[in-house]
Amino acid sequence: MNLFSGDIPVFCKAFFLLGAKALAVAFILGLWAPQTRAEPDVVGKAALLMELHTGKIVWTKNENERLAPASTTKILTALVALERSPLQQIVAVSDRAAATEGSSMYLRPGERASLEELLYAALLGSGNDAAIAIAEGVAGSTEAFVKVMNETARRLGANDSSFLNPHGLPQKGHYTTARDLALITWAAMQNPKFREIVSTRIRPWKGEGWKGTLVNHNRLLGDYKGAIGVKTGYTVEAGQCLVAAARRGGATYLAVVLNSRGRAIWEDARELLDYGFKNYALLEFVKEGETVLRMDIGGRELTLNAAAPVRYLVSRNRPTKPRYHIILDQLKPPIAEGEQLGEVVFGEGKRGLRSVALVAGVDVPEPGSLHIIFWIGLVAALGIFIHRRRKRRRPHRYRFSRRIRF
Repeated sequence: MNLFSGDIPVFCKAFFLLGAKALAVAFILGLWAPQTRAEPDVVGKAALLMELHTGKIVWTKNENERLAPASTTKILTALVALERSPLQQIVAVSDRAAATEGSSMYLRPGERASLEELLYAALLGSGNDAAIAIAEGVAGSTEAFVKVMNETARRLGANDSSFLNPHGLPQKGHYTTARDLALITWAAMQNPKFREIVSTRIRPWKGEGWKGTLVNHNRLLGDYKGAIGVKTGYTVEAGQCLVAAARRGGATYLAVVLNSRGRAIWEDARELLDYGFKNYALLEFVKEGETVLRMDIGGRELTLNAAAPVRYLVSRNRPTKPRYHIILDQLKPPIAEGEQLGEVVFGEGKRGLRSVALVAGVDVPEPGSLHIIFWIGLVAALGIFIHRRRKRRRPHRYRFSRRIRF
């Protein structure tokens, strides 16, 4: 792929198509009188704030420090389960699962439950026994499941983490970072079922051990405007841990707090989420289907359109033009409508980097094929004309021949 490949006039046009919009963004933000919020005062040992649509990290504290994650581990457990198994799968609870210590759903050996029910039990009730049952049901054993957990974490870029169990109980060598946990949660939040589960406040439970109601431990769901999840965690070693998400308007923020104390965990999350909503604005910079480039190819105008919308996070305190660059494949007819021909890459450095594909808005045939199409069309038109003339004459000849017979 070539950066800004093509004729210079083409890229002059491209610059003005997006450049004018970038200037407008900066101008609008400059006119706002934002009610900004001071830097978050977070008690937790490590914390991070990310905007989920863009993936941009806007505030951090010790984001790369390795810490015990407690039950926020179950976010990755749920993600792996949802990627590998159907919700309707029936899981038989093993003796090992039923005997798991800590927070429990009181599952009994031999009890059978669907994977969906066990996911609710693990994410709402934080059942450690449910997490082991999920691992065994999905991968055949806890050890095999943990291996997949770590493979998934690496695939997502969570390279400073090591997971040794699916529930988060203390174990030497079981750790993550605020940054890694944010990346894992970002991936999980792309799954509609995961979002549905972690945003549920209460759900009926009918197990063999007890019947009642699962209550989500995340109290922000009822107390914070726009809260949509995701998971709490606590052990003596890990302290209070929380991954919280909230949506207002078009923006969705994800706050990660590790090793906080007591009730301070809730205020930590509020501080982070408030900071995002008060200090940043999410704007739709490019709409789906919007033309980004126009150029002349083979005597025809080719439009390159955005295949998806692009939302851009900008600071209310320091309004700046969105940064972007365009990368194109070598454009050579024939080109089919909808064919991907390049991308627009948005962002600053590696953080918040995002791209959207550019697709052809029209067909562009090979230059020589235009002449072939012309002659084929001309011959076809002549053939139709001659056929119609013959068809009009044929009835007269037929009537004349009948008169001769009579």
